[in-house]
Amino acid sequence: MRRLTAFFPILLLLAFGALPPAEGLTPSASNAGFTGLWEYPSALMPGDGAGWIGLSRYHPYQPYYLNLGYLPWLEFNVRLTRFLTSDTSKNDPSYAWDDYIDKAIDLKVLLARQRGFLPNLAVGATDISGTRILDAEYVVATYAFERAAFTFGYGTERYDGFFGGFEWEFGDWLTFKAEYSPLDYSRDAAYSSTGIAADLGKEKWNAGFVFRLPYNLDASVSYQRGEEWCWGLSYRFDLSRPLFGGRKPERFEPEAYEVVGWDEADFALIAGKIIGDIQNNLGIRDIHVFFGDRRVLVAYENIGHASQAEAMARALLLTAFHLPWDVEELVVVPRVRGQSLVRLSISGEQCGLLRLQRMNRYDGSGAAVAWTDGDPYGREADESWPLHYGPDGSQKKGRTTAKLMVTADVRIDRPTTKPFFMSRQNLDLVVDHRTSDGWAAHLDIRHPLNNDIDIWWEPYLNDNTRIYKGVVSYTRSFGDGLFAQAEAGWLDELWAGANLWGRKYLGQGDFWVGARASYTHPRDSDKFASLSDSNSFGGNTLHGYYLRYWNPDEWRLSWWAQAGYHENLYDLDLTAEYGRFINEDQGYRLSAMRWWNGIGLGFYYVVTDIKIPGESYTRVGATLDIPVGAFWGTDSAQRWNEDIRINSAWVYDGGRQPGAWQTPEQLWGQLQPERLRGNLYEELERLCDGARGDGDSQPERPVYGLYDYLKRDIYPEMW
Repeated sequence: MRRLTAFFPILLLLAFGALPPAEGLTPSASNAGFTGLWEYPSALMPGDGAGWIGLSRYHPYQPYYLNLGYLPWLEFNVRLTRFLTSDTSKNDPSYAWDDYIDKAIDLKVLLARQRGFLPNLAVGATDISGTRILDAEYVVATYAFERAAFTFGYGTERYDGFFGGFEWEFGDWLTFKAEYSPLDYSRDAAYSSTGIAADLGKEKWNAGFVFRLPYNLDASVSYQRGEEWCWGLSYRFDLSRPLFGGRKPERFEPEAYEVVGWDEADFALIAGKIIGDIQNNLGIRDIHVFFGDRRVLVAYENIGHASQAEAMARALLLTAFHLPWDVEELVVVPRVRGQSLVRLSISGEQCGLLRLQRMNRYDGSGAAVAWTDGDPYGREADESWPLHYGPDGSQKKGRTTAKLMVTADVRIDRPTTKPFFMSRQNLDLVVDHRTSDGWAAHLDIRHPLNNDIDIWWEPYLNDNTRIYKGVVSYTRSFGDGLFAQAEAGWLDELWAGANLWGRKYLGQGDFWVGARASYTHPRDSDKFASLSDSNSFGGNTLHGYYLRYWNPDEWRLSWWAQAGYHENLYDLDLTAEYGRFINEDQGYRLSAMRWWNGIGLGFYYVVTDIKIPGESYTRVGATLDIPVGAFWGTDSAQRWNEDIRINSAWVYDGGRQPGAWQTPEQLWGQLQPERLRGNLYEELERLCDGARGDGDSQPERPVYGLYDYLKRDIYPEMW
């Protein structure tokens, strides 16, 4: 039997060697979720915005993971791993699980992509935060060919030296992977144990198959260490596509249209068709059409799409079909609450490309995008627009809306509850009121339907019907990238009060400076809408004592000086803030928020006077901002927001900012000129390709190394 298992990888390879080759190797998840072989990483990457969520079982571990290509050269993997032999309850009676649950974050950086004799080269680290029980550092190289890849590398700590292996893809549904694995399990100790798997590892090789199934599912089976069969299951996703299937309509050609010359045009008729088509087919209101000397201006407010670029792309396509064939310029102005922020100007030639549905992302260099100077419709002072068609005053469509929605609160708490994944489902009544003079109001009443969340320091996650948010908001555009915003009311489940922002975008919006101030009061966690008579988190005596010590006053003034930079290539927001947080602790907050045209995933790092015992920081976490429509490919401006604490101080409010209904990033961020240009033309390319039936209408995103990015050696047309 020992002889048979020693030749197991070779037998498998011979058995499947006659299968047809794949067009290109598809990276797959390792046991722990990161891109790699079985227990070790490779230098392959999942792809920008691509990844998988899944679980596996390879004794003595059972991880649950989420893996993502956060940047073309940066892979992020987060996981919770059950130590199946740790018998934790004997070491810690307060622990809810019999097995230890370890949280970990893994990072991998692709330094350089493959060129000639030089392989893909990457460095990385596992379990970089928290307990660091499963930590290791490594450097790895991979030669990738059309259907095969060979990997070799060196790792420290539990990776225990040199490792390597290969993977071979057959057809488009099956991959064989084998590796040499010197992994040292004896170091994987939980609590005071001397090692949970010291006797494992009869052989130092692993081999098996990954099966690509329908509905974006991957299943794996492998024989590892010469003694055990292991399995895994994962779901693949791409943040540039609907997450769980579905497909947005991509053909926007009107049923009947006639292209005429400017001199023969009936402008009232054209304006009526533009307004009718956009209003009936898109979630857009308050549409105004202006005509000048062979020039057309269309101003509107998007209320139905989470992506401003998507709303503008669809509006452009519908508008272009009705314009005279010899129009010289089309100006499009998206507005927010009746105020213009930015204007896009394209030539008559680009209008023709839109009618032919031949636009691509690189045509964006021919468009002019700039901040407006404060005119409500984005008109410039030296322009003449003799004809204006639109509603008298503020358009009623979409002014006040009410809807019922099913929502969910999600929590993961590994040591105190079983299971560690908890959720509360709710029925929300959401009422929105919009105006065209800067004002807006929002009310969200949340009624829990089912609740299995039991976390004592979050008492507001109870079964009481409460006002989740109830806010009156005002925003003002002063022109040329200068804005102010204020909101007051029930800001979230924790705090009532007011927020005030001021912001100035420099140039085309890549850099900005600003400030934020908040004046807040804790809310009673058991009441419908009232303020708290004492601290909201006083349910635990010790915890409540420290909160009262740090916050002697119930009303709390917080403030921050802010600055930010937007990296347009990656649609990445980098923000730095310094000031006083809600616990009156002073310090700074650094954050990075990556966007995939509406879907946001970010990370933050906070350092204040209150720190985690034994650490130099206060709070580390992640932020999710996902449009509801991104799940199934529908159109919706509703968003799902979640703040995920990865590690935080023992004072629950340490390093915390109060909630908000709509931050400047959510209200104005997508309309920064250069950001809008890039996202708009990517969306136009997708829509035009889809309308013509070319491929899957989704442009591929490049994968390259950090060195390639710094040297600008990616694709010449990008620079």
